[in-house]
Amino acid sequence: RGGTSRSDMRSIRGFLASAGRGGISENGPGLGAPGRAVWLSLDPRTSQVIEYPEAVSQRLEAAAVGAAGKRSEVRLAGLGGMYESLIVYVDVPPGGGCAATPIRGVQENAMTGGKRDVRRMCVPEDATEVRLHVQRVKGWRFADAPAFGVTEERRGPVFSGG
Repeated sequence: RGGTSRSDMRSIRGFLASAGRGGISENGPGLGAPGRAVWLSLDPRTSQVIEYPEAVSQRLEAAAVGAAGKRSEVRLAGLGGMYESLIVYVDVPPGGGCAATPIRGVQENAMTGGKRDVRRMCVPEDATEVRLHVQRVKGWRFADAPAFGVTEERRGPVFSGG
């Protein structure tokens, strides 16, 4: 009989319960290396990693800096186009700057109820792409770490911070 055993399902559920708390950037800056923050979303249908435009990233970063150790609600109204009805909820760990711990969040469309995962990653100043692990759970989600047979790696372009 094919399929996934109960034991495997419990392991997967445990992993999934912990997922969404961060992401993996295999090309992130080393300890003490200069870096910059990039804000990314994950298309839940295609698993495409998408960097937010600069104006959106600036608003998200400003909210994150002011919300260390808290959950923050960031409304993107006023930025035009599709961003008018979007709200991003981010959980900001204590500390600041470009930390080793990614900031995780969820983008919600107030008009449709659609949701997608959001991450803030720190990358070297000259980075051109990020690599993260994703998993399929009622759509694609960012994963904390690679898990054989459960996650897949995705790459997304990032643009100059200057």
